[in-house]
Amino acid sequence: MAAFLDEYMFGKDRETIGFPHLLLCIGIVVVCDDALYGFHSSSLGTNSDSAVAFREFCNLRGMSNGGLGRVESVLSAADFRQRYKDGRADWEREMREFSGLFGYAGDVFGFDTSVMHPSDGAYVEFKKSSGERGGCRISYKRHEKTVIGPRVQIPLSDRANVISYDARLGRRRAVTFAASGVTGRTSLFHKGLFHRVSGSALTVARFQ
Repeated sequence: MAAFLDEYMFGKDRETIGFPHLLLCIGIVVVCDDALYGFHSSSLGTNSDSAVAFREFCNLRGMSNGGLGRVESVLSAADFRQRYKDGRADWEREMREFSGLFGYAGDVFGFDTSVMHPSDGAYVEFKKSSGERGGCRISYKRHEKTVIGPRVQIPLSDRANVISYDARLGRRRAVTFAASGVTGRTSLFHKGLFHRVSGSALTVARFQ
C-alpha cells in the first residue's frame, strides 16, 4: 500500500509515496536502503517544528545514518515560481537546511512543477527505483486532471506508517484524506496516464 500524503502528513512506504495538490507546498522524499520517507510541508524553511517532528517520525521507524535505513538521497517536488521568491537559490537554501537535519551530505534532486503550468497545483509520485537518478522514478499529473478517491482514516498511533501532524499545536492528529492507487502508469485515482520526469529535468544541488 503506497503512502499518499496531504498537507503536514508524514509517511513511510517501501515503494511509493504520492503528494496530492502540491501548489504552495513542497513534497520531500528521503530515500533509504529499506524504504521511502515522505513529508508534505506547507511552511517555508525546514528548520520548523514540523520538520523536526518528521525527523523524529523517521528515526522511530528505523532510519539511521548507518546500516538499514541509511539515507541514500533526498528528492523534492514544488512549484518554484509559487513557493520561492528567488527560485533555485531559495530551493537550495531550503534543501540544505533539510539535509542538515538528517546529517546528509550528497546530491539533492528537485522537480520544479511549474514546467507543467498547472492551474491548481500538481500530483507528484515517487516510486523507489535503483535505476533512476536519485533512486526514484518520478511521475506527475496536473491537479485539475485528477479525481478524488475514497477517504480513509489515518489512525492516531505512535507506530503508524502514515500520520498527520498539527503544526499549530505541535502534535499528531487523526484525520481522513483521499486515498489513491496506481497500476503501472495508469492511475485508478487520476484521469489518463502519468507523465514521467526524466533525470535531466531535475534540479540538482550537492551538499558536503
